[in-house]
Amino acid sequence: MRSIVRLVLPLFLCTAGHVLAQVQPPAVRPVFHGTLQLLPASGRIDRRTGSTTLVVSRWTFIPNPDSNGMHPEQEPVLIALGDDSFLIGGGALHVSHGGRLFTYHGPRPQHGRGV
Repeated sequence: MRSIVRLVLPLFLCTAGHVLAQVQPPAVRPVFHGTLQLLPASGRIDRRTGSTTLVVSRWTFIPNPDSNGMHPEQEPVLIALGDDSFLIGGGALHVSHGGRLFTYHGPRPQHGRGV
């Protein structure tokens, strides 16, 4: 029994150290203001330029009782679709129509994918 402990303990410590070294803190700590339900969205892609427009309508937002409100034009916004995610920094969204419409125009990527 003692020989098994001598073998397993160093192996565990080496493995735990390797796993702990890979953990990275998130860039932005998420704040959950509520639940957003969306119906299927529509959009278009210009294959020549790579420009994409995504239109989401008929949203239903149910705020958490302890939320202090949402301000997408001031706070960072994380967009995640499947395994891909994109962080829009605070202040990057443009607000119009009395706070009912938010737009973002990302920089054109030099290489690879972009938003």
